[in-house]
Amino acid sequence: MARRLKISMPTHSIATNASAKKSQLSSFRGERGSLLPLTFGFFIIALILIFVLVNFSSVMMRQRILIQENEFALMEASHQLSKTRYYLFGLDQNLVNSEFRVPIDCADARSAYLREIALVNIDKYATRSVTDKEVGVIEVVSFACDGNKVNGEVAATYVLPLQAETLGLSAFTVRANGSATNQYNR
Repeated sequence: MARRLKISMPTHSIATNASAKKSQLSSFRGERGSLLPLTFGFFIIALILIFVLVNFSSVMMRQRILIQENEFALMEASHQLSKTRYYLFGLDQNLVNSEFRVPIDCADARSAYLREIALVNIDKYATRSVTDKEVGVIEVVSFACDGNKVNGEVAATYVLPLQAETLGLSAFTVRANGSATNQYNR
């Protein structure tokens, strides 16, 4: 007795495969919904990113400008020579960390520092109206001088380019501090 091997062939054909795909597509078309909320959400995210990036770059730019203005005023202050200490005692009295420092006249250094900050304020804000002059004016927070080194800290308040007053984001205050010495090179 011989056994017969029965092989089953698939009964569906290419036509039935195409009709199945068509029915799947029609079921997706039957879904209700809209891309509008998704598009609106991405738009809001893009606006928030633009708001943050523009304001952050403005803060960083203003801080860098304030640091440069403070460093320039400190360098000007550090060049105020204390003639009596320099000519009477020489540089041997002013040896700090194996470097000869030129002695600084602290009274002249303070007035030079304040004069330079005032000149920056006059140059930048002379053409603005009275209400605009209150914003962006550089204020001296502290100034110190020990005869060999000057330290200074300034602050300024600026208006943000993109404001959100409902969140309390309309202005920011930037601070910059630094120090300078006048070193003698032989």
